[in-house]
Amino acid sequence: MQITDILSILARQEAQRLRAADRLSLSMLAGDVGGLLLLYEYSQINPSYTMIADEVLDKLLITLKKPPFLSTYCNGLAGFVIALDALHRDGHIDDFSCHLQSIDHFLAHEMRAMASVNHHDFLHGIIGLGFYWLARYHQGCSEATDQLAFILRHLIKTQERDGACIKWPQKETEMVRKYNISLSHGYSSTTILLCRMLEVPSLPADEILQLIGGATRYLQANRLDPERYGCWFASTSLECEPPHRTRLAWCYGDLGIAIALKRAGEAHHDDHLTALSRQVLEFSAQYRRNLRENYINDTSICHGASGVGLIFREMSKQFQSSTMADAADYWRDCVTRLVHQVGDEWHFPYYDAVEKKIVYRNGILEGDAGVALYLLNEIKASSLPHLLLIS
Repeated sequence: MQITDILSILARQEAQRLRAADRLSLSMLAGDVGGLLLLYEYSQINPSYTMIADEVLDKLLITLKKPPFLSTYCNGLAGFVIALDALHRDGHIDDFSCHLQSIDHFLAHEMRAMASVNHHDFLHGIIGLGFYWLARYHQGCSEATDQLAFILRHLIKTQERDGACIKWPQKETEMVRKYNISLSHGYSSTTILLCRMLEVPSLPADEILQLIGGATRYLQANRLDPERYGCWFASTSLECEPPHRTRLAWCYGDLGIAIALKRAGEAHHDDHLTALSRQVLEFSAQYRRNLRENYINDTSICHGASGVGLIFREMSKQFQSSTMADAADYWRDCVTRLVHQVGDEWHFPYYDAVEKKIVYRNGILEGDAGVALYLLNEIKASSLPHLLLIS
């Protein structure tokens, strides 16, 4: 099936689902805000979807009047506002930043609660809220600089030094280890946040650069032998698990770490880091194409083929790499071949590791909205790479 045909079907299904729902969730990456992004993005191809997207936005704003709310980048108000900011920057909706004071107050309080338990996490913790305050800074929010300064002071206070390396203890859960270098939950996203903090002139650049340098040295301390293990880095950290072949994915593994190394190389003007990032990505592009060997069981953004394809597409442009572009084509073709007909509908598979079976979900990280936004990005530039820290 052609990409345009898939997009037409998924946009129609998403519009029907969102219109029929009694209450919509404010979750950007795991809920209904991903569908909103899809409808607005798809309206640039089929303008009739603009009115439908406006209708869905109105329903989401009704939800905004009915607490309680989560706070996080993945599931809460931080991600919701960042998604609206992306829609505004792309010209889909009007400026809304003057109406965010109550959300600012709520997230400032939640951020301090996260800091008190060292919840250093992008998707669900303080690092994700850092990207909220960066968005608010660029919107002209006078409070944003102080909130970013709080995060910086917290990272300075809680850093653990191991020689020249810097790491941060993480709030441990069943899924997250104490020391974590991944993009979704660990120091790769922390490094990218710190690099973006350099955009704020009033923050101390020397202290930010010191943290970036120490964090990237810790990332490199978790290198593996690619000839032996078929990958370059540990999954969480070598302190928390023995060396083994790690998955190829957006969430964990080499690709997200390579993105962080590139950003750090740009911040420090360090050609070695930039070259290492390219080396890791081109190795993965050339030699890691077997789905089973790389633990790819579905098409999802989080740990499936779409996330891999999206990273290769965007990084191929940044590095001007034909090897990465060829890999992006390969993973795109893998995704389009895996669309399933389920009754009267079409869906992309998501592998539920708990139930050990294929299921079908909504949302960006695990569902159809994310795959559709990825395929849209193959046709035209979209906000998805920015929202997922790839660009």
